[in-house]
Amino acid sequence: MKKRKARRNLLDMVPNRKEQIVWTEQDNGKVVLELEHHGFYAAIAQYCFHRPRVSKIHLDELGSYIWKQIDGIHNLYEIANCLKERFGQQAEPLYDRFIAFLQILLRHGFVKLESSKTTV
Repeated sequence: MKKRKARRNLLDMVPNRKEQIVWTEQDNGKVVLELEHHGFYAAIAQYCFHRPRVSKIHLDELGSYIWKQIDGIHNLYEIANCLKERFGQQAEPLYDRFIAFLQILLRHGFVKLESSKTTV
């Protein structure tokens, strides 16, 4: 018989910020992430096309709130519930927006997902 793989629920995963990511919080509470460009092609773009060495990514209110909740302790379900409590209807469709934002953070290497440490 073929063994079935255990399926993991994405909402049980715990997001954790990468340590080397530089970020600041502005006076209005919004977060600014700094993305440093490395490598050969980035150096050419910086020299020839006067591209900046560091890009600053300004997050909106929802993105800033999510970023501050990512602490390596709370899972995605808990963060989504906090988001729903804080923003209510303004955050709808909640899970679609939340997962889309999380995918962007993962794709650019700002966060990583780990399996939950707690067992039920």
